[in-house]
Amino acid sequence: MPIRPILRYPHPGLKTVCAPVTAFDSSLAALADDLLVTMRAAPGVGITAAHIGVFNRVTVLELDKADGVRLYVNPHITWFSKETLTHTEGSVSMPGATDEVTRPRAIRFRYQDAEGAMHEDGAEDFLAICIQHEVDQLDGIFWLQRLSRLKRDRLVKKMGEGPGLTITADKSPSMPNHSPLPAFPAKKQGATAMARIGDKPPISREKPELSREEDYRDLEERNLDDGWPYADGSGADPANRPYGETAANFDSDPNKGFRVDGTDEDGNENRLKDSLRADTIDRDESDDLEARVNDNLENIPEVDIDSIEVHADGHVVTLEGSVETIGIARKVELGALSVDGVRHVRNKLQLTGVDAHIPNED
Repeated sequence: MPIRPILRYPHPGLKTVCAPVTAFDSSLAALADDLLVTMRAAPGVGITAAHIGVFNRVTVLELDKADGVRLYVNPHITWFSKETLTHTEGSVSMPGATDEVTRPRAIRFRYQDAEGAMHEDGAEDFLAICIQHEVDQLDGIFWLQRLSRLKRDRLVKKMGEGPGLTITADKSPSMPNHSPLPAFPAKKQGATAMARIGDKPPISREKPELSREEDYRDLEERNLDDGWPYADGSGADPANRPYGETAANFDSDPNKGFRVDGTDEDGNENRLKDSLRADTIDRDESDDLEARVNDNLENIPEVDIDSIEVHADGHVVTLEGSVETIGIARKVELGALSVDGVRHVRNKLQLTGVDAHIPNED
């Protein structure tokens, strides 16, 4: 039962989706023993075969000595509760790095034992959190990917200040794992840079000679519906769409009058809806919006950004954490609302000042 080397983040093996175990023999028992002694030496309460570079669906847990050792082969979660639980997590592949992760509080799952017998069981609270954490790793999802991009970047940057850790940008769990791009072939003697991207002809930077006289020919006979300037049969499209077909035609479109915008539950006036912007955005775009809101809040005086958590879900931003006064809370809310792409802010900030609830004199 030797102590096996543990892959360190950001080793690419930690993104590998592990294969099911098919042989339930002495080699599986030896692997389970190696995982146990390696986990205890790390130390940790859970480990997978992937952590030591063996990409099979095997995980070992030992939450405490009294609870005993749990071996799960080919674990598969079949049900998640709607109720969630936030718990501090870390990894033997990234010693010293921890942060809070929110997961379903209870699960049901299937697994096989060392002899291959199938079992079905349930778990709650800390055990459920640990099983979800290890099953994620067997699926190639390192625990950092369960954090927001802002939290992930902060933690990786902090850990990157120590030796042996290269800062990389992880994708969210919903994104596929892409293989590395192939390297460009070696450049042949005398070949130009253009030869490597398809031998496209160089783009001419010379401005064409324009004749304004052509724009005004047949001025008296022309029809405004033809646009300006208009096509002359040479195959060129008019630079402007025909009059009457543009998006804003004030001659033919009726006057829609005016409207009065309502207010949301927080008393903020609803923003005008941008018809050119999608109603929903994906996780990467939400992460980008979250980062831009944080950048904007860092510029507000009296705001301790480390005491505020920003969560973006689509165009809705939720503010959590604590500030000293209601005035600062309002400044934070307005700062988030001023960021392009934010349509609504849920202000859940807690007030910690002694006189936090006393209104300002002005």
